[in-house]
Amino acid sequence: MFGCNHLCLITTVCFSQNKVAELYSKGNSNFHAGKFQNAIANYTELMKIVDEKTVQKTCLINRGLSYDRLKKFDMAITDFTRAIRLDSSDMASICIKIE
Repeated sequence: MFGCNHLCLITTVCFSQNKVAELYSKGNSNFHAGKFQNAIANYTELMKIVDEKTVQKTCLINRGLSYDRLKKFDMAITDFTRAIRLDSSDMASICIKIE
């Protein structure tokens, strides 16, 4: 019924969604385990494959928190500033996570 183009597209979409969930979950797990450098790598990779504003903002906040735990304050501030620029109307999520 469908040619390879449709099947390949469906497979790619499923793979992409699984990869997104996996990276986000790994980032959160690494953060909570104190593996902040690994969390930074996970969030950075996720931002490269997902261009959606809410995902980008969440990754920037989480990556900023990871930088903060590593005492890389300039990098943390840079990520928090980028998150605010993406969505300045959602200061609550940024403030709650930073506390």
